[in-house]
Amino acid sequence: MAELLIERGAPLEAKRRDGSTPLGVGFLCLEQQSEWTPNEFTLPIAEALIKAGARVEGAGLTLTAAVCLGRSDDTTRMAGEASAEEKQKALAAAAYNGRLDAIDVALTLGADPNAPNVGLNPNATALHNAICSGSLAAVQKLVEAGASVDAKDGPYKATPLRWAEYFVRETGADKVEYFQREGPRPKQYAEIAAYLRTKESNS
Repeated sequence: MAELLIERGAPLEAKRRDGSTPLGVGFLCLEQQSEWTPNEFTLPIAEALIKAGARVEGAGLTLTAAVCLGRSDDTTRMAGEASAEEKQKALAAAAYNGRLDAIDVALTLGADPNAPNVGLNPNATALHNAICSGSLAAVQKLVEAGASVDAKDGPYKATPLRWAEYFVRETGADKVEYFQREGPRPKQYAEIAAYLRTKESNS
């Protein structure tokens, strides 16, 4: 839908009442939890807007957005004054979106793979967020970085494996075609669950 609107000439710098442009809203959605976020299409939409010419300057670029969008110069510039909370936001978003390079950057900046999330899914950990991404590589990267496979989220006291098993059930044979068609990347929930079972048995 975003690509269609861009192709039809929708104004890239249109502003809503609070002054936010579409790209600015995208930046907010990368780190704010609400009934309409997180959304796995946020990053692809932000990338499409930037590619179409949307101005990053004045859109409220955050460290999270800079890290997840691979904007290394902006990341370096902002990292020096970034708080621990901002770094955790970046890791939470990078994990949720399955962005491997961004996960590396956030960890290099000092984000803790075992600290509670800040931003997306605040009652869980980065490893839980990586489950949501459906990326086995993202899950493996965090586990190799020291993320605990035994960590539990706040509301359900569920480990990352329990989250993976939930998604396996929710994307059964009757639903898998929809999820593969609609998502920006193939989902590897079954593979993630199998991998985490081996890690839980060894922990």
